[in-house]
Amino acid sequence: MNVPLSQRALGIPVHVWCAVVVVLCAATVSAQEPLTKAKALYDAAAYEEALTLLAPVHVPEAQQYKALCLLALGRTADASAAIEALVNASPTFVPSSEDAPPRFVELVTKVRQKQLPAIARRLFAEGRERYTAKQNEEAVKRFSLVLTLLNDPSFADANTRQDLETLAKGFIDLANAAAPPVKAVVPAAPEPPPAQRAEAAPVVPAKVTQPVALVQEVPPMPLDIAARVGGKLVLLVLIDEMGRVTAATVKESVHPRYDRIVAQATRDWRYTPATRNGIPIPSEQVVTIQAKR
Repeated sequence: MNVPLSQRALGIPVHVWCAVVVVLCAATVSAQEPLTKAKALYDAAAYEEALTLLAPVHVPEAQQYKALCLLALGRTADASAAIEALVNASPTFVPSSEDAPPRFVELVTKVRQKQLPAIARRLFAEGRERYTAKQNEEAVKRFSLVLTLLNDPSFADANTRQDLETLAKGFIDLANAAAPPVKAVVPAAPEPPPAQRAEAAPVVPAKVTQPVALVQEVPPMPLDIAARVGGKLVLLVLIDEMGRVTAATVKESVHPRYDRIVAQATRDWRYTPATRNGIPIPSEQVVTIQAKR
């Protein structure tokens, strides 16, 4: 028995749609006619014909119906590939168990359990790139989507969840603190008589302090490397609200082996954490190490 799907089977929260609707709008309009016909063919059990119509269409809902048709034809491996494409394009997708076949719901759940950690890490990296480029609004959208995925019941990687949650929240705070205040346009009020005038309260900006190194021991360069190289090693270190280094990225290399030695040593570095209005927050810092021959 074929079970027709409704749009609510997409299961995508409204706040996530806001981040993707502009990108998907044009593609959805052009794909709507073959998608509508393919749905009708699916409901009529004409699975091969539906797949032919859906072949050139790549919007998330088309991937959903491709997978449904492939499952109905017993092509489980191909259905799994279609669901992987669907989850990558729409990671918050959750089918309705009332509308979708149980095999489809089960397969989507397995694919999401496998893929969500990698998708969350990718979105976090995209958010950090936009934060570095001072595209704070776009950065916050991606960090917020990361938090949405971390709270999903299918997200089973506890270590990744803990690390990304701390970092994503910290970057959201940093991005919001750096964003200029929104100016509201209001009608001008009549000027009060002199006796009623009062001094406007000053706007107090957020006070942000930078991290300060407490323990930052740099291991010596092995002699066989020191005799042959010079220059400087530049690292970007991420510091959590406890003052611990959670990640170190080499931005300028001296020698691959020495890069790895120093990056590993950063695990023992400790800082006074950055603060915003006195509250510790995650931060990042560029560390430059001069290599001497």
